[in-house]
Amino acid sequence: MKWFLVAGTLLALSWSLAQGEAIYQSRCAVCHGAKGEGHPGVYPPLAGSLGRLLALEEARAYLIWVTTYGLSGPIRSGGVVYNGVMLAYPGLSAAERADLLNHLLALNAGYLPGGFRRFTPEEVQGFVKDKKTPAELRHLRESLIARLQQKGLPVP
Repeated sequence: MKWFLVAGTLLALSWSLAQGEAIYQSRCAVCHGAKGEGHPGVYPPLAGSLGRLLALEEARAYLIWVTTYGLSGPIRSGGVVYNGVMLAYPGLSAAERADLLNHLLALNAGYLPGGFRRFTPEEVQGFVKDKKTPAELRHLRESLIARLQQKGLPVP
């Protein structure tokens, strides 16, 4: 009986990651690349960078908000300045957004902190209620980067 529960959990996890990848490919890949590699000077990479933010617990809310409300203004990623606009995607359900975030973090597997936990629809729903503007999120990103630097941790 125990193997049945494990198999069911693995099947659900596989389905969730496949759903997240499908959402990413249809909404994000055109700008950030099929594998999250970005386009230098135009759109920042997501692979190899988002996981670094998660060294800070509050970065979980930031990632949820950015995928919901977008981001605008200049940001630095990998030493390159990007000054564009990321579209908001408020129409995703909490489950779809959790799947998308978990797919993004699968692209960052080598950079995730120990004890990392997957995003859940319940967690996403809790943060989506807090409305943010793209400019507020840029300032929050700057604050997260400064905190990583103060701790001597790698920054995206």
